[in-house]
Amino acid sequence: MIEILTCLLLLLLLIIVKTYLPIFPGDLLITQLIQSTVPNIMGWADFLSKFAVFPWYFILMSISLISTWALTTNIRATLLSLISFGGILGIDQLLRLFIYVPRPSSDLIHVSNFLSGSSLPSSSALIYSATFGYLIMLIIAKKCKSTLFVKLDIIFRIVVLIAVFIARIILGAHWPSDLVISYIIGFLWMRCLIKFM
Repeated sequence: MIEILTCLLLLLLLIIVKTYLPIFPGDLLITQLIQSTVPNIMGWADFLSKFAVFPWYFILMSISLISTWALTTNIRATLLSLISFGGILGIDQLLRLFIYVPRPSSDLIHVSNFLSGSSLPSSSALIYSATFGYLIMLIIAKKCKSTLFVKLDIIFRIVVLIAVFIARIILGAHWPSDLVISYIIGFLWMRCLIKFM
């Protein structure tokens, strides 16, 4: 419980600082480096980002439900994957009522599409953490057997989470710090859910 409270306090501090300092030290440099070295070949960044938007995010939710059941055969864990997804959508909307951080400016970096709304939290990072990250958290909490398939599944999910991070930066939708904070929110939410297992 203390670790969750400590993470919440750290997260609150990061969010407060972020509202006053939208570009953290290193954000601009990391963004320019990623945008100059990682190409958006065949629109892969757009493709990954699309799955974090209605109605496409239901595909991620379905993948989460099916893979949770397949790896755990536990009805409670499977239902919690649904709660993880629904809860993160609610958290996203709730945070947007209180937090506004401007999106990256096309004066500083390449921005593929103009997006309105706050850059923090990143809906993409939240949704992918609630779906792909949920199963990683289950495995870390030892709620399913550790087989070679499970280990490969974890690697795949981590690669997807990193790819989403890079994709959102390539598109100029978020600063790296927005994504890191959003992933922390997502994983903290899942950590709380895992306590119910």
